[in-house]
Amino acid sequence: EGVSGSFTFDEKRGDLKLEGRDIRVTLPRVFAEKVNLDSASGRVGWTRASEGLRMTFDDIRFATPHTSGSASGSWRARAQGPGILDLKAQLGRAEATHLYKYIPLTLDPLVRDWLQTAIRQGTATDVKIALAGDLADFPFADPRKGQFLVTFKAADVTLDYAQNWPQLSGLDADVRFEGAGLSVRATRARVFDATV
Repeated sequence: EGVSGSFTFDEKRGDLKLEGRDIRVTLPRVFAEKVNLDSASGRVGWTRASEGLRMTFDDIRFATPHTSGSASGSWRARAQGPGILDLKAQLGRAEATHLYKYIPLTLDPLVRDWLQTAIRQGTATDVKIALAGDLADFPFADPRKGQFLVTFKAADVTLDYAQNWPQLSGLDADVRFEGAGLSVRATRARVFDATV
């Protein structure tokens, strides 16, 4: 919704030179919520053939209320499931409290719920994302089926990680999601008034 730009198309293919503001993207088989873009530019192409719809996106630059960055890649529909995605993206800075909104539906809902309630504040910088494979197999615990890699630097995070346990605050760390795993190399944090 709200897409603007110049395009050419026929019944089999199309090309859009995107230049728009206040865009809403609905992918109900991928994300639980609409993705709202304050602005976006780049090139989007699509083809429709007997095997289904295929989309490519090149040099997409975007800004949302919570982050800004760039992305490129392709997506191909399948008869069943959310499709096959090959994505590379970079974000300059992101608000950590909104991370849960961008977790695909194929990941366990408990992960999204935990991210929504546990992360109370913080920022992520130098965010790099690589995702390739059939999204039905996400998060690719078996690396032969696809790749899921997200790395970023977290700063000044407040983490309410478990009920009835003290919050961690002022947490700085290098974070790496890879496949079904997560590693956090923290350089500092605070619990109550103690620095750890």
